[in-house]
This record gives sequence, C-alpha cells and structure tokens, in this order.
Amino acid sequence: MALHPDRRTSALSSRVRALIAPVLRECPPECGIVAITRVDVTTDQAYATVYISALKEKKRALAFLENRQRDLQKQLSKLGTKFMPKLRIRLDQEGDRASRLDAILDGHPSAGPEEMSKSLDNDASDDSSNEMQ
Repeated sequence: MALHPDRRTSALSSRVRALIAPVLRECPPECGIVAITRVDVTTDQAYATVYISALKEKKRALAFLENRQRDLQKQLSKLGTKFMPKLRIRLDQEGDRASRLDAILDGHPSAGPEEMSKSLDNDASDDSSNEMQ
C-alpha cells in the first residue's frame, strides 16, 4: 500500500533528520548546542531543506555544516529512495523573529514599529533569496 504524498514527505523528513543529526555533535564547541529545528521535503522529493539553530555562533554552525554538505549528501544515499533529494541547509530565523516580536510586545524601546517593519522585511527578503538557491 502506497503512502499518501504528505505522509511520504513527512516520513522522508524524519529519516533525513535521523541521518543528519549525529553530525551536529561534531560542530565546534563555540557554536554551543546546535539542533535541527525542522526538515522540509518538497512534494516531488527533489529537495530536503534542513533548518538549524545554534545557541551561540549560528553562522559558524551553518558554515561547518555547509563544509560537510558533500558528506551529508552522501549520507542521504542511505535513504533507499528511488530519487535522492538535494540537501539544502538554512538557519532557522523563527526564533529570532519571535524574540523581536516579544521585545515589541514587552515595550522594549530599541524595537519600535519602524525597526520591526524593517526587520520583518529583511527576513522576508532573506527567506526568498534562500529559497532561490
């Protein structure tokens, strides 16, 4: 019995996470705790986008994983699927956005409406540029 496409991509997302997660332990200690926040697989299973978050040095953690991308892509061959998705690694910006919203809601003076609007616009343009890659 074939799985529904949503279940198929969800199952594949879980398997990608399981294959990539052990590599996070190898991230430099300066990055702090590094975690996979989510894995999105396109419905055609052509791409698997892994979103990560790091407690300290986010960009350094991303650079480390990007340097290991070839090895990580080879790990995906263990999925046993007909087509292997192309791996993409991105920083998860949701936590940063939530923090900025909390600051505004708490009346933090450095995060006024103009700054928040600019910040959200920048995030949206970052997301769209990331999706094009």
